[in-house]
Amino acid sequence: MKCNTCNSEVLSHNAFCQACGTQQNPMPNIQNGAGNLELNIKPTFIATFNALQFIKIILFCGAALVLMVLLAEDRAQRRYYMGHADIVGNSALYIWEALKAHGYSSSLLAQHGAVLFFILGIINVYLTKKSYANSSYEIYSDHIEYKNNFWGREVKSVKYCNITSIDIQCSVLQNLFGLGTIKIKMLNGRLNIKNIKNPIKIFDMLKRKTLEFKK
Repeated sequence: MKCNTCNSEVLSHNAFCQACGTQQNPMPNIQNGAGNLELNIKPTFIATFNALQFIKIILFCGAALVLMVLLAEDRAQRRYYMGHADIVGNSALYIWEALKAHGYSSSLLAQHGAVLFFILGIINVYLTKKSYANSSYEIYSDHIEYKNNFWGREVKSVKYCNITSIDIQCSVLQNLFGLGTIKIKMLNGRLNIKNIKNPIKIFDMLKRKTLEFKK
């Protein structure tokens, strides 16, 4: 069906439009336990966003690799051993000497590292896409359910009365793509509603529901 306000597509069992947050009429009456299903949210997969996230990891790992090579070459040129206290330097020297013994140079290591990171990036984007496609956050009148059928079957239920705090996080990259993550802490754990659209409206709705159950 279509939203009454923004004309976006709304699932038949959603009480609210995920695009604009407007409550739909009539209210759905899908039962699951004691509560009515009001909103079904799926994490949003954007290939560019996930690629940029992985690039951050690549840059960090690349910087660590360069630092290791420079540190190892410094140790090799000075021909000294700093003792057990310098664990990082000695480990870098040991790894670098082992790599050179197998015919690796700095340029060859950089080439192989780039290819490896590229392959890992593709795998990461693919697995993230599949995981998101099999994940959902269902907002009920009295609880929240997280479901994931990618690595088996995982179901986590959170009652509003057990929630101790709700926070929202929108990183620079998430802001660029209109996404956000809602972090929910409970008495016995936590639940992150990751990379969803209109995070502020959904955050306000969950915050309001939690406060109502605390009264």
